[in-house]
Order: sequence, then structure tokens, then C-alpha cells
Amino acid sequence: PLTRCNQSTFIAPMPSIKSLPSVRRGADSRQRSSSHTPRIGYPPVRMVQFSGDAYSEGIESVERDQVELRVYSIAKTIADCFKHRNKIGLGVALEALRDARAKKKAAAADLWRYAKICRVANVMRPYLESVA
Repeated sequence: PLTRCNQSTFIAPMPSIKSLPSVRRGADSRQRSSSHTPRIGYPPVRMVQFSGDAYSEGIESVERDQVELRVYSIAKTIADCFKHRNKIGLGVALEALRDARAKKKAAAADLWRYAKICRVANVMRPYLESVA
């Protein structure tokens, strides 16, 4: 079952990858003084803090079980995977990128835009060129 999160929490959707991490990641604003980790029984959630455009760009709304959730787009999620590649593993980020491009879930222009916003453009460049 889904639990309501505070208004500024976003859970990132993961593309259908085989090496799906056992811990889900969420994001919250660095500027909020009352930020807290939402209490969700399963799956385990680890929160990260973003600020500025890295926090506010790429937000989509989806409805699940009569609850409106704000989530990051697939392209933004992949850029975040590269940003946190040391925590989740580069293999997960690469698999997400390959899967999203193969299934046409993320346009190259969107991936590049979010790579610049998340300051991982130089890291993502060779991988974007290889899957293009």
C-alpha cells in the first residue's frame, strides 16, 4: 500500500531493469527546514536532498490507488542515477540508460538536458553517444 508523503517528496520511477536496487530512493528539497523521511513499511526508502533546478525540474504527476504522486521523469531519474553512481553502481545507471533508449522512454535531448541540470553531462556524454 502507498503512504502519503509530504508535499515536496518525489519518488523516482525506475525503468524496468534487471538489477533493480532493493532500496528505493526519494528526493526532498534542501531548503525545507521540516524535511523528513516518509514512513513507508516496504520497500525501504533512502532520501537524498536536491536544491534548485536539480530538485524542481522533471516532475510529473501520476495517480496510483486514488493517490496523486509527484514523480521524476525517466530522463531525470537516469541523470540522477549517474549523479549517484557511486552509491547505486554504474552498472545500474548504464542499464537504465540502455533500457530507456531501447524502449524509447527517454529522448536523447531530455537526457542531455537533465544531465546538464544534474551536473553529470561530462560523465554521461560517452554513454549517451554509444547508445544513440
